[in-house]
Amino acid sequence: MVPRRSARRLALPLVLVPVLALLVTACAADGDDVNRGPSGKADADIADVAGALTGRWSEPKGGTIEFTSGGALTGMDGCNTFEGSWTGTESALRLKTKSTSDHRCVAAPTLPVTAEMNGLLDGDTLKLRNSDGDEIDLERTKAE
Repeated sequence: MVPRRSARRLALPLVLVPVLALLVTACAADGDDVNRGPSGKADADIADVAGALTGRWSEPKGGTIEFTSGGALTGMDGCNTFEGSWTGTESALRLKTKSTSDHRCVAAPTLPVTAEMNGLLDGDTLKLRNSDGDEIDLERTKAE
């Protein structure tokens, strides 16, 4: 016969193991660990968007951003350079940037880049919004 105290110790793991297994299964059945954009669609793999986004984009005053198919980006805001990464879908892009130079420019940057920006791809126009609420339209730079 098992003492009453030992029986309680055995019962607790026997109850917890199935409950934990159920929770893990429920979380896995929820789909996958994917972010969802404003449309509710799951983020596409970077490769799905890369063909449409890869290359150089510019704004009329001289700022540029260049996207790679691997999710990296580099650019020039009209004065300083920056680098970062991008993820998302054509309708829900997310950019994270950091400055890589610190020139003391007389004029304000022509491309108001912030650490985090959101955007969407509309044909040959890339529409971005920085964290200050500024809207930026960039056009695809034609290959020469």
